[in-house]
Amino acid sequence: FEVSRFPYKDRLVSGPLLFSPNGQHLWFPLQNGSVVGQALPSTPWRQFKMPNASPATATALTPNGKILAAGTASGAIQVWTIGVENILLDHPVPSENMAMSSLRFAEAGKYLVASYRDGRILVFEVSQGTDTIYSLARKWETDGMETVNGPVQFALSPSHGKIATLYSNGKILLRAFPSGKIMSRSTVPVGPGLTENTPTVLKFSPDGAYLMAGISQAMRPAA
Repeated sequence: FEVSRFPYKDRLVSGPLLFSPNGQHLWFPLQNGSVVGQALPSTPWRQFKMPNASPATATALTPNGKILAAGTASGAIQVWTIGVENILLDHPVPSENMAMSSLRFAEAGKYLVASYRDGRILVFEVSQGTDTIYSLARKWETDGMETVNGPVQFALSPSHGKIATLYSNGKILLRAFPSGKIMSRSTVPVGPGLTENTPTVLKFSPDGAYLMAGISQAMRPAA
């Protein structure tokens, strides 16, 4: 295989890498708030700049690879059409300054789902009468569960009829999607108070009948 090196000096990658559906481009968020698209194997292609200097921490692409979404450590979200580069959503920094945890499109780009470190889930939907303009449709809280302050993972079932959310306290909520109605609750066993729990895996089986959840644990540094 071919190894490529991308020399973005003094601009650290700040979130997961993302391949386009056709495998020809690689997207990655940077600490300076940019999201860079790299044509493989090594040609710079596109660069989008978030409106504030907060590090970009999450990215998502629609299945056709034509729309890119990015979220920041301060909670802002922007969505662009790749190529035309017009802004389809400019969701400002929330007053609570919620840090973005993960971001994903659903139902061929009809919905954009965002999770935050305080446990909140926001669902954006293509506005009625438009093809690509997104607006906030739903906001789901943690439903009275213990305080959450850490990464939040979520997974959509293959048919997108269900959405599961895994919190840093080990709690799992299963909701109907896109209504948000809670279907069930569960818990992943976590360590005692001296450990830091980070949700790492949350995935449905191909038929949507099973859900796999995993949490990594590490000792907290001494005060």
